[in-house]
Amino acid sequence: MSSQTQGIHATSPDTGIDLCDDAASQVSPYGNVSSLARRETQEGVGVSAQAHEDLVSEVTRLHEYFVQVKTTLNQSVTERKQLHENLDQVQRARGQASSELAKLSEQMNRLGSIDSV
Repeated sequence: MSSQTQGIHATSPDTGIDLCDDAASQVSPYGNVSSLARRETQEGVGVSAQAHEDLVSEVTRLHEYFVQVKTTLNQSVTERKQLHENLDQVQRARGQASSELAKLSEQMNRLGSIDSV
């Protein structure tokens, strides 16, 4: 992606993401910031309006997909933490139950030895 957008000043060199989209909501007396930047970008590198719009649409689509993946990942991490907490609770309960069973077994053994006397 960076080779396709190389030299376009409105594109972040680190991420390749069009920074014009973030400014789209800002209004200017000459048009919105995004359209001004888009026009300047197109004139500066000779990119057709359709090619630029296609690229902006693709970046927008990829950003939306990224947000969905990030949300799903965050939910998975939360669910994993909850499952880990549940497992810890079950293991503690198992340990307590095992300890209780050992005590009961010991008491039954003592009662059995009393009965044999």
